[in-house]
Amino acid sequence: MELSPTRIVTCLSLAALVSCADVWGFKDLSESDGAPTDAPAAEVSSADGSAAADATTSPPDAAPEAAPDATMGGDATVPPEAGANEAGPVEAAPSEAGGAAPDGAPEGGPDAGALDAGGDAADGCGPTDTPDNCGACGASCDKTFSIGASCKASACSYSGCAGGHGDCDDASPDLNGCETVLTTPTNCGACGRACDTTHSTGATCDGTSCSYRGCVAGWADCNTTPPDTDGCETAVVADAAACGVCGQTCDTAHSQGGSCNTSATTATCQYATCDTGWADCVTTPPDTDGCETQITTPANCGMCGQACNTTTGTPACSGGKCSYTCTLGRSDCNASSGADTDGCECLTPACCGSGCQMTHDNGVGGSFYDCTSIGTHNQAQALSACKAFTGNGAQCTMSATTCGLLGLAGSVDSVCGSGGGKCYCWAYGGTYMNGAYDGTVQSAAVSACSATCPANGNAVWN
Repeated sequence: MELSPTRIVTCLSLAALVSCADVWGFKDLSESDGAPTDAPAAEVSSADGSAAADATTSPPDAAPEAAPDATMGGDATVPPEAGANEAGPVEAAPSEAGGAAPDGAPEGGPDAGALDAGGDAADGCGPTDTPDNCGACGASCDKTFSIGASCKASACSYSGCAGGHGDCDDASPDLNGCETVLTTPTNCGACGRACDTTHSTGATCDGTSCSYRGCVAGWADCNTTPPDTDGCETAVVADAAACGVCGQTCDTAHSQGGSCNTSATTATCQYATCDTGWADCVTTPPDTDGCETQITTPANCGMCGQACNTTTGTPACSGGKCSYTCTLGRSDCNASSGADTDGCECLTPACCGSGCQMTHDNGVGGSFYDCTSIGTHNQAQALSACKAFTGNGAQCTMSATTCGLLGLAGSVDSVCGSGGGKCYCWAYGGTYMNGAYDGTVQSAAVSACSATCPANGNAVWN
């Protein structure tokens, strides 16, 4: 067994050799049978570092002679009965000035370079697996902006960070902890979360979301949802989805080929074409409604602003053309021409081709209509005049009479009818005065409603 200087000094301070032997690791020299026990030799370094000569300790005269194998060092013997009050061997302590150290001990003293069982460093900084000494003495984990620091495998770790800070540089041993401020445009609310600088200007961060002072010309910040790191992400110069400003979207419902025209003072949508039955009638900038007008209605029939007439009948629109259900007494006689926006233009119950009927005056406050020219007097015209008075042809009859003595003045052909307590006859032919009576209305007795000869003051018809 090798002996350290510490053990040698301990032995020198003991009062009994037996105790010294215990420290050195010797067996008890006093066996139960009184026989000496072998003991290892003790080599002691001198002050100059050389090995000392073998030393012997003589027992008192009354003590038996030491057993030859109970040696110490060289030939010296130790009596087995050495008492507690007898001095043990005195050895020289190692020189403080230097010299050879005992076998197994480091130079410079017994504690030089030694670490205790807990990993304490020789200079006394303590264990090196704590937040104050993580991996090395003085390697302290951050406590300024970091929370819950711990040390494992010579590297710091943290349970959290103070508000507005983050552990962005977490490379081992991570002594700086939560070193990064998270209220900057380069780290906005999280490590590496950078605010846009491509099309945005004056970026700032409130710790949660980016905000911007402005945008590069032609760009806008339309998507402002936090953290808004994309900034002015939308091109508003020629983008039909954001024509001039955010949200100003060109129509796609009934419009085709929408684009944004920025050549004008105000950015305006323009369209290549419209869906069938639709038109871009309201083109006021920015014209985001596009082809907003349905052109199959009476208000816009076939094109913008082409309205069907609504005062003469009920209009409808089909194929870009108006049609009508006319009010009583009116007719749409030019329905086959153009868009027919004039409605039931004729104040006649029927038409003469694409034109209106002639309106004839029956001489007694009524009118009748046909395609005969005004001023024509014949039986058919006289019958129509009578019907306009009586309301139906059943009350109108043909009647003729002669005028003058023995009829020498001639004859008159008429159509007579009664109604409302009155009787009228519409003369249209005969020989009386060479037809000078044509177009006169004679009043006859209701009880005998028949033709009479013309008289001065008779009304004129047609």
